[in-house]
Amino acid sequence: KDNFPDANYEVYFDILYLLENLTKFKKFDEALNRHIDKYIPTNTKYLLHLPDIGSEELAKHILTKIPSSIKPELINLDANFTSKITEESGTVVVVASCITTGKKLLQISRLMRNMEKLNLVYFVGIYRPVNEKFSTALISDLKKGKDKSDERPFVAVDSIYCSIQQTETSWELEKVFLEDFIGSLDEDNELEIYNYVNQ
Repeated sequence: KDNFPDANYEVYFDILYLLENLTKFKKFDEALNRHIDKYIPTNTKYLLHLPDIGSEELAKHILTKIPSSIKPELINLDANFTSKITEESGTVVVVASCITTGKKLLQISRLMRNMEKLNLVYFVGIYRPVNEKFSTALISDLKKGKDKSDERPFVAVDSIYCSIQQTETSWELEKVFLEDFIGSLDEDNELEIYNYVNQ
């Protein structure tokens, strides 16, 4: 399937709203805190977050919840992220607010293969794979280290199976409908409606 970088998925999760309103989402908040306590090791040197605001905010939230003795550096995933990782041992926690295909996580895994003494932990807020078979294969690929003792933990606070459709979604169909509707309005005879929809 082709990827369209500017297209939206059929199902959208507003992770920022979720993080800003955790008191309204007690079950997620409890699970998030439990996962932070359980999966952020004391030797964490870096929180490497994906390049979206939701992942950055999730990484910042994690910083507020871990003991003050753990002082990981926050790193944004960019073309030069490996040059910012100067420690030779410890743990890099890869933080993603929401993943669908896991391409960026797989990219990180490949780029960090030569940093053998660093452990990787994948920490995902919402994991939304298309089905269980895809999920199992992705997690298996991500967990692979140099051997069985180097298996890398993958943890998701919540998982929801849903469509990864990016074309002909309900969002696009609604946009086409509205464009057709606006285009069909007679500006002279339906001035009030025309002005309303063009505000």
